[in-house]
Amino acid sequence: MSGPVIDTSEVKILLVEDEEYLAESIKRTLKSYGYDIHVAGHPGDGMSMMLELDPDLIILDLALPPSFHIREGLEFFQRVLEGRRSTKIIILTGQGTVNEAVRCIRQGADDFLFKPVKPEALAIVIERALYKGFLEKRVRELEAEFDGQGSFPDLIGESMAMRRIFRGIRYAADMDENVLIVGETGTGKGLVAQAIHDSSSRSRDRFVTVNCTALAPGLVESELFGHEKGAFTGAHEQKTGKFEYAGAGTIFLDEVAEIPLSVQAKLLTVVEEKRVNRVGGNRSVTVDARIISATNRNPGEAIRGGRFREDLYYRLNVLPIMIPPLRERRDDIAVLARYFVRKFCEKYNRKTLPFHADAIVRLADHHWPGNVRELENVITRAMMERSEGELAAEDLPIESVADSASANQEKTQASSGLDEEIGREVAMEYVDALREAKGNKSLAAKTLKIHESTFRYRLKKYEKIIKRMKGWPPDEDEQ
Repeated sequence: MSGPVIDTSEVKILLVEDEEYLAESIKRTLKSYGYDIHVAGHPGDGMSMMLELDPDLIILDLALPPSFHIREGLEFFQRVLEGRRSTKIIILTGQGTVNEAVRCIRQGADDFLFKPVKPEALAIVIERALYKGFLEKRVRELEAEFDGQGSFPDLIGESMAMRRIFRGIRYAADMDENVLIVGETGTGKGLVAQAIHDSSSRSRDRFVTVNCTALAPGLVESELFGHEKGAFTGAHEQKTGKFEYAGAGTIFLDEVAEIPLSVQAKLLTVVEEKRVNRVGGNRSVTVDARIISATNRNPGEAIRGGRFREDLYYRLNVLPIMIPPLRERRDDIAVLARYFVRKFCEKYNRKTLPFHADAIVRLADHHWPGNVRELENVITRAMMERSEGELAAEDLPIESVADSASANQEKTQASSGLDEEIGREVAMEYVDALREAKGNKSLAAKTLKIHESTFRYRLKKYEKIIKRMKGWPPDEDEQ
């Protein structure tokens, strides 16, 4: 295996193994490779040594005292997972505990070995696990470095969806091509467009926003392309259109699919030829603005419905960016909520208030039909009512009409046979994870590699399906 040269003397390994002969054999082997190796023969000693040493790697036997049942090893393994995500773990197993070893792999262990352990095999497995740790650390460093190069202060989020959007913004900023941003109302399409402009080579020029839904149908063409004096009743002087005004900057066409079809045809010409004709004029004017468009519609449905020209869509959609609704990136809800609290406090010179746990749960459970904009309004109104203490669930003015809409939507989805079948498959996966975690929702969420708030939300979403399952509920360690 090619990889970095690892200074083995800098690698701390904790071996949790009660069989003295085997422990001594493994210790001798690892010392010959230069590793700093420590041995614990009991789970209690192993936990103390783990906290003291902060090892890079743990070799764990599943059958440990005092019961010498695999339960001891599994409980130790779960405690390691809960607090030491960067520590590599290798499981030692006998033939009778293969299933449990495989389960550990699924939950986060890096590898397992059968007893008796062959020294050569152990050395290879350790090297592979440490190399994996090196790569993971390097990825985190690169991500931190990458995120620090041109961060977007008004775009908040830590989810994978937001990371994809950040990458899309950087890519679009480097490419001087048209961009189409698709997302529901309130998801932040305008902020994404502004971020692309600010990070691009056109940032020294204007960023001009055109809200296409706010324009009267008869004035759209004049607003975009301008008009000559006397072009129509009320045109008392020449007007410069938004394309001209943007110069070498960026023009942001918000809700571009709402432009009348007659004007879409002329917009297509502008996109293709980089020239505009003012209303009532005969002379073409060259324009150089980059076009960023946005729509809250499904472009395919708008095209099929005859409301959006397909040729214009392909001209505008050179670089697409999709913004998922807030309900599909629940990992960002708490982060955004705290950001809006800080934003409010900075604006009004107020002391920042913490959230009570029930408030975070309430925020995570809400459907957010108004997306990030709705969340900001909720936090702002809550902060206006409370100036000290904690923000609790009852402080959040979440509209009941929104909750009703969410409930009605989910009720409609549940009535569909297909959705019922899909829901059952998802629910079974969640129930299995919860059973394996002995009812511990935090651990079950980690097993599925999702945020705990997302896990709790989906458990509630499929509550009716889950309650019909045999053997539900499991014994819970965490309520």
